[in-house]
Amino acid sequence: FNRTAATLEELDLMGLMNSARDDILALWGVSPSQASLPMAAGLLSLVRSLGARRARLVATGAMSLVLLVGAVAGTPGGSPAMTFFFMLVPVVFGGLFSLAWLLAGEIIGRDSPDLASAFSGAGAASILGGLLGAGLARGLAPWVAPRGLLLISAVVLAAAMLAMVLTHRRFSPVEAPVLTGPIVAAPAFTTAFGQRYVRLLLSIAALTAVCGVLIEFQFYRAAAAYSGADGDRTALFANFYIGLSLAALAIQWFVAPRLQAAIGLTSSLLILPGAIVGLLPAVLGLASGTMHAVLRLTEGGLKSSVHRSSWEQTYLLIGAGCRTEAKLLVDGVGTRVAEGLCALFLYLGLVGAPAGSGSNGLFYALLVASILWVSLTIRARRVLEPGGATPRDPAECYARMPDS
Repeated sequence: FNRTAATLEELDLMGLMNSARDDILALWGVSPSQASLPMAAGLLSLVRSLGARRARLVATGAMSLVLLVGAVAGTPGGSPAMTFFFMLVPVVFGGLFSLAWLLAGEIIGRDSPDLASAFSGAGAASILGGLLGAGLARGLAPWVAPRGLLLISAVVLAAAMLAMVLTHRRFSPVEAPVLTGPIVAAPAFTTAFGQRYVRLLLSIAALTAVCGVLIEFQFYRAAAAYSGADGDRTALFANFYIGLSLAALAIQWFVAPRLQAAIGLTSSLLILPGAIVGLLPAVLGLASGTMHAVLRLTEGGLKSSVHRSSWEQTYLLIGAGCRTEAKLLVDGVGTRVAEGLCALFLYLGLVGAPAGSGSNGLFYALLVASILWVSLTIRARRVLEPGGATPRDPAECYARMPDS
């Protein structure tokens, strides 16, 4: 349902594009990034206080209550409360997704022979949930008010929390070593950031986010030139994202685990940036809305399928005591800050510029970011491949994450 909300947000944005300038679209995403650091730090503080498992349940239950309150008390319009709520949902769900994916790492060990298929199944379930949510929202839209969809989201999120409880009971937590002597907890994220491997993941995630923003922006810009009515545009994008989810689901379920088994984890992580680099000459040469849609479809489909399940496995190399902190830093802070900075630079570069200008500059920026993405992923090969170096796992991490 978070994916459904994201799709609806995009459709809402597309409905405004008849009168919106490029610089308004570029500014989209700057404000949520400002809230990512305090939100991730708050989740980390919760993990330090309660442990990863209890924090996962508390955060999910609290968001379910927030959605319930929004369904009951929310009012249509651009009031400050609704604007804050609109920003809060993607920021919080980014952290919730990180905590939920960490549960897979608690269940499946790094050396498990079923690692690739298990993570691929989890990724397929995530895509299927987004697809079912999108279909349900579209089917109920004529009869159910937006507050009704929020109410359904709150109920489903509560069901997800119940599934986490049952999973926690079935699978016991990883045993932490017994530490002696006083332990002083380091400030938020300093322990994770001190590891070279985590900094490498942070750089890769930032470049991934930048490429995603540049591709989406050019896709939105091409869609703004669509001459159909608002209803036609909404239907067009709804169908596009349903098709995107179906393609990602098929790739995730049938291709991803076999592909990773054949070429390895590092090569799997190179598929998405390699596909972007390969498509860019065609996008520049044809410069059509169709090619922008193909690039967006490729980026979105591969990111949700092959790349996501492979990316989640990179965290298994980090010791369990520091894994939560590293994941919140990379996915909860690094990705959002990179998106916000990219959006801000787009905004500054397009203010006062003629509408539709700067396409070549965006293309070359995307090309440079994609090549850097490929280079850093290759650099991580010595750690990601069997027999590679294991990142440092400071023992003091365990003292402040008791059940990790």
